[in-house]
Amino acid sequence: YMASIPLIALAVLFLQKILSHIPKNRLAGGFIAAVAVVAFSFLTFKQNVLSTNEIALLNHAKIYEPDSAIIDYDLGLVYGKAQNYAQAESHFEQAIALDDNFTSAYMGLGKVLYEQGKLLEAAKAYEAIKFPGRYASVLQRNLRGIYSVLIANQEAVLVISPNDINAYFSL
Repeated sequence: YMASIPLIALAVLFLQKILSHIPKNRLAGGFIAAVAVVAFSFLTFKQNVLSTNEIALLNHAKIYEPDSAIIDYDLGLVYGKAQNYAQAESHFEQAIALDDNFTSAYMGLGKVLYEQGKLLEAAKAYEAIKFPGRYASVLQRNLRGIYSVLIANQEAVLVISPNDINAYFSL
């Protein structure tokens, strides 16, 4: 933003100098110069905001590539890092809808579901991975962790209600 100020100032001075030679356009020259300053300032500020805000940059990219699973995946990562799990979940799901073999998106979805306490949904997201590739060991570790929490939850239910048939079924 700061780098554009000298350019804007030069453009205004140039316009003012040119328009000042025409007597009846002095007022119009000032008005045009003011409009030019506002326009340049707005465009520069907009670019500055886009370049420093990951979410704004990715949403802007999404306008031009609406069917990009990678952009949705990246948005999911950014929202997840900001602990906005509902938004992250939505973008990971969109990435998977666009590319159902996008292993990284399934991993991200499983992670944000787990962080929200949606353990069964997280397990389903992990189990939906067809070809884990380099994620195989992480996937197994995550599933083991989820299953152990789910088992502990059902065992706790059975301690309180030993005749709960649903808890036995869930186990």
